[in-house]
Amino acid sequence: MKDLDKTKAQLIKELQETRQELISVKALKSAEDSKHKQIKNRLLESSERLDFFVENSPLAIIEWDSDFVVTKWTGNSEKIFGWSSGETIGQPVMSLNLIYEPDIPLVQAKLENLKLGINNQPISAIRNYRKDGEIIYCEWYNTILKDRYGKMQFVMSEVLDITEKKKAELFLQESEERLFAAQEVAKVGSWETNLSTMEVIWSDETYRIFGVDRDKIKTTHPNFLTFVHPDDRERVDNAFIKSFNTNCVNSIKHRIITPGESIKNIEERWRIYFDESGHPYRAVGTCQDLTEITNAQQQNAMLKHALDVFTDGVYWMDSENRFIYVNEAGGRALGYDPNELLGRSLLDVNPKTNPEVLKELWSKLRADGTFTAETVHNRQDGTQFNVEVRTTYFKYEGQEYNYGFARDITERKRSEEALKEKESQYRNLADSGTALIWTSGTDKLCNYFNEPWLNFTGRGIEQELGNGWAEGVHPDDFDNCLHIYSEAFENRKPFSMEYRLRHVSGEYRWILDKGIPNYNIGGDFIG
Repeated sequence: MKDLDKTKAQLIKELQETRQELISVKALKSAEDSKHKQIKNRLLESSERLDFFVENSPLAIIEWDSDFVVTKWTGNSEKIFGWSSGETIGQPVMSLNLIYEPDIPLVQAKLENLKLGINNQPISAIRNYRKDGEIIYCEWYNTILKDRYGKMQFVMSEVLDITEKKKAELFLQESEERLFAAQEVAKVGSWETNLSTMEVIWSDETYRIFGVDRDKIKTTHPNFLTFVHPDDRERVDNAFIKSFNTNCVNSIKHRIITPGESIKNIEERWRIYFDESGHPYRAVGTCQDLTEITNAQQQNAMLKHALDVFTDGVYWMDSENRFIYVNEAGGRALGYDPNELLGRSLLDVNPKTNPEVLKELWSKLRADGTFTAETVHNRQDGTQFNVEVRTTYFKYEGQEYNYGFARDITERKRSEEALKEKESQYRNLADSGTALIWTSGTDKLCNYFNEPWLNFTGRGIEQELGNGWAEGVHPDDFDNCLHIYSEAFENRKPFSMEYRLRHVSGEYRWILDKGIPNYNIGGDFIG
């Protein structure tokens, strides 16, 4: 009995312990159910938040299965591409007119890699079509879910429309290309100096101007100074340092020596920029290659100087016969300062011309290119002088011009008149005597016979000129006469010979013919 009571008590204890365990288990299950419910609620909330974020994301969220069939088309997909989810879900990617045609090979290669579980380029930038056919630029962020064998189960793509960004980049690129082209054409480079380090950034054109490769020089202000001509270096450096206290555009012209030892003329223009504390922190500027301009200016200056010291007048005129350039000699000859003549008409200085004459002059210039004539010019004081004008036609940038040289021939005219007077006196003297007189030119042909000669032969001047006189020489004397004359002519020596010349009466009379070489005042043989 005692043992039975003990067993009963033990069973009651065990039942109580079991009951307590059941209560604990029930309590634990209740706690687990509560926790599970909480987790489920949190998951639901997270899912709702995720859906909210997906639907309101600025990105297009697209999900593809292993055959690249669209399984989800959410987020900003419709706004970016124009297709609704109903038009895309269940459609293979390549059946959608989504990929810009030239980019299709690139996309196909990318899809093959994704199918193999390879995602070595998670971000891709390609061009896409919208539903309306517009081409847009997109960045695709691809994430792969793989099975345990590493094969793709599905891909989630987040797509960002970067069209505006790309347009801005292209615009910036085109602007830079236009800037580089403009700099190259204008021979203007640009540079920027960090004043704390004195490191300098050069544009491509600046490297070209200095004749160095980008990779072969460290561009700093001290290195820049090594290019500056030694005679200009201190002046350039002082001007740069002094500009730290200015708030305006600075400029200086100087020379540089390139690695090829060519000297170039440069103009630098720059501005200093200051920080909030008023300290200079950077300089931004340009450098222009003025070598060609400087050389052209020097050549123009030398040409102008040469024209100004030229003793003849030099004139350039436009198609309206207005002076656009007159040299010093030209202005002096007309009694004007050269600048006073600019814009005036040729009619103001040439009394022998008029609009009709000038019209004919231009026609002749267009046809022949040049002409020479003698005319008269008026001085400012009203007096006139003789000039020889040589005028040449030319066309520049579609406009007609002519330039001319006007030489004062007053003294030459006087000399010619004096010579004519002397020749007249000589002829009168020669004609008034009894001696038979003739002259020849440098061609050995006779060009003058005086009156006694013509009276003696009874022939006209036209019959005697050239070799006509020889018709009157006796046939037996002709060869000897011609030999003596020709030998003396060739050797520029005097001669004396006797021969028979036919008289007007028809008989041959003996004459003594003496000739001497004839030279002009300049010492030139003239017959």
